[in-house]
Amino acid sequence: MGFLKAANGLFVLYISIILVGLNCGDDWEGLYESMTGYDFGGSLMPLFGRVGGGIYTKAADVGAFLVGKVERNILAVCQETLCDTEVDTAVVGSDLFASYAESSCAALSIA
Repeated sequence: MGFLKAANGLFVLYISIILVGLNCGDDWEGLYESMTGYDFGGSLMPLFGRVGGGIYTKAADVGAFLVGKVERNILAVCQETLCDTEVDTAVVGSDLFASYAESSCAALSIA
């Protein structure tokens, strides 16, 4: 899942460079500014994923705790573990995408 996001980042970066290159022509500064925006967007995505995922995980923990207090036969731990695993997997994939976007844009800026 994480490698798919990183590959998607490469594809979107390639398409973005082509589209901005068609619009800007020989204006390399416009291309660099556009790629910087792509880099910042890729960096903010995991940040919001971690914040939102933390809120979602906390809500699932509270829900599992309340259900565990009321009903004795329901395994609330399964719900909590599933939520934690789902959020962690999504955020790690977003971190891979952000790392790839940042390194690609840094290499583009240096070159």
